[in-house]
Amino acid sequence: PIVTSVEKSKARFGLHSSASADDTASEKARVVFLGTPEVAAASLQTIYDATQSDPACPFEVVGVVTQPPKRRKRRGKEIPSPVGLIAEELDIPVLCPDKAKDKDFLDALENDMRPDLCITAAYGQYLTKRFLGMPQYGTLNIHPSLLPRWRGASPVQRSLQAGDQPIG
Repeated sequence: PIVTSVEKSKARFGLHSSASADDTASEKARVVFLGTPEVAAASLQTIYDATQSDPACPFEVVGVVTQPPKRRKRRGKEIPSPVGLIAEELDIPVLCPDKAKDKDFLDALENDMRPDLCITAAYGQYLTKRFLGMPQYGTLNIHPSLLPRWRGASPVQRSLQAGDQPIG
């Protein structure tokens, strides 16, 4: 499935499609967050909290992209990613494409979410040129370790093993 929480998504996007004099949200930069694991969920929560704590915040989180829900046990129910769970708690629309190059996903992102800026944190898929060309302010990749020194599957663990200060 590409879109979860369809009713929430439609309601949320409807708020932005017809800006009124009272609609200050349309003046804010539209941020779409991409991530999957727990470390990315913490980043999403922090970014969202920043938008809520200051009415003058120049941006708002209008959508989340994460990996599709996975079945944790044989015959178990599908469980959303940690980022998907946080987004649902915060009532943020969620897109869960099987592949980030999927045309329907890219169309929904471009036409419905209309990002001004994308922020990625351990999303886990290659982003196409079409995707990267959408947001007018580009795509920012945030990472918990120091880059470019440590790369690969466990950069935080490698920083800890090396005794790096600071770690990230």
